[in-house]
Amino acid sequence: PTELMKNADGSAKTEITFRLTASPTTLIPGLYYVRLVKGYNDHSYIFKARDWGTGDPARVAQANISYDDAENTITVRASGSNNVALSLNYENVDYEINAPQKYLIVKGSQLSRTSGASYLWWLNGVNKGSQIAPTKVKKADDGDVIVAWDMTHSTLDANNTGDRFSVCQGQTIFGLTSTTGTSVIKNIGFYESVEAFESLTKIVQAQLTEKSTQVYGLDGRRRQGLQRGLNIINRHKYLINK
Repeated sequence: PTELMKNADGSAKTEITFRLTASPTTLIPGLYYVRLVKGYNDHSYIFKARDWGTGDPARVAQANISYDDAENTITVRASGSNNVALSLNYENVDYEINAPQKYLIVKGSQLSRTSGASYLWWLNGVNKGSQIAPTKVKKADDGDVIVAWDMTHSTLDANNTGDRFSVCQGQTIFGLTSTTGTSVIKNIGFYESVEAFESLTKIVQAQLTEKSTQVYGLDGRRRQGLQRGLNIINRHKYLINK
């Protein structure tokens, strides 16, 4: 506990707040993407593959984009530079992020890391007729590629105002380049840094007994395993993309 609250007369309240730690204390059975979240509410952004479709039909037709609902991934079949072009379906979703989550990060397989292979064109409804190169492109430990834009340095963040803001005020469109003609996008999200993404979004595989892992839903009921969305694990909140 980080703070014990008191009533006006000095007597102790029963309310106790807890600090969320940056790393989980236990591994979680199965193969999962796990993200510890602070300040979660019903509008907090969660990566859902079907929220992202073609960002430019001339670059990639929607018919060349498919979804694996079980794995929560997007498969894009497109050749040519920057033709893995995706756009958030902002008109039909309602997502917010916290201001410190200044990096837009995409992770996927069979993506080029060369200069000019990735660009951001629209961000939250802002476009200046330019293409913004990523701040960082790197190979992940599992062999996938991470592409990250610092939105505060993109010149496209005019609508990203306030301590917490909607990321559905208009189009967000980026283009990546496939190295084989088929790429699988496994995560698109907003994070405080690339390092935060790598540490908070984990792929963990372990076999634990039911006694060592307690998983609950928001309704307070204990679950037999993880479910996609918000899970409470050992008193910490995690967003799970399985």
